[in-house]
Amino acid sequence: MLYHGSYPTSAVHGEVEVSARSRLIIAIENYIRSRAPGYLEYLDIICKKLLGRGCADLFVDEPDKLRYILVDKLSNDIHTVYFIIKYLSLDQY
Repeated sequence: MLYHGSYPTSAVHGEVEVSARSRLIIAIENYIRSRAPGYLEYLDIICKKLLGRGCADLFVDEPDKLRYILVDKLSNDIHTVYFIIKYLSLDQY
């Protein structure tokens, strides 16, 4: 799949092939935005401040670190975190 614009470009006509991992992260981000507008941006501020990476990146690569942020930084109640994950349907990916 070829993308134009905001992705890093190659020397050939400004096109770059985006990896399957990148497409997955984009799909996760778009889905969360459709379910809870503004929530991903809120979570990303916290994730990037603490770990220097976006929440969707952490979900794919290091879910334990995302869980740590959700539980220890956002809510001390594990049931609230499970509700957030279930509502955003992150358990389906």
